[in-house]
Amino acid sequence: MATVEEQNDIYNLKNVVIENSMSRLVQKRVMKQSVLEKRISDVIDTQIQPGVAMHGGTVSFSRMNHETGMVTVEMAGSCSGCSSSTATLKMGVEQMLMYKFPEDVTGVDADFGEVTNPYYTDTRDGYNPWRTE
Repeated sequence: MATVEEQNDIYNLKNVVIENSMSRLVQKRVMKQSVLEKRISDVIDTQIQPGVAMHGGTVSFSRMNHETGMVTVEMAGSCSGCSSSTATLKMGVEQMLMYKFPEDVTGVDADFGEVTNPYYTDTRDGYNPWRTE
């Protein structure tokens, strides 16, 4: 029969083993999350952002809720205040990320940056394409 001291030692050793195991599991989970976030960010930067930039906007990875699978992107430039930004978000960004990461991404939401000018302007002095003169 084990003495009280031996039982306490066994109990303490068991707690140390459990704490170390949990710590390793948490580290692996955090590492997996950061790798996933990097992959999502890379897809946004290489496959989505170039098309958005052609219209004067920017889209970039902001954060991910790993429990719900929701990704939040930041949309700025011409995207802020543009009525088509919702279509870009849902039909472009969300569809691409859900296709590329079907087990991880359940949807996409956006934080909008500062509104610059979502409308076309020409650099020619005084040019107005709707003027009938």
